[in-house]
Amino acid sequence: MSLGTLISNADGTGLPANGLVFIYASIALFIRYRQKQEI
Repeated sequence: MSLGTLISNADGTGLPANGLVFIYASIALFIRYRQKQEI
């Protein structure tokens, strides 16, 4: 599944909870990765 599919699912056409959790987790991991890079 691509990110676009998960975003469209977040609209309520599929599994909104799983889609939003995946998006939130990917954003959190991205922020954590950038913080490690800055150190």
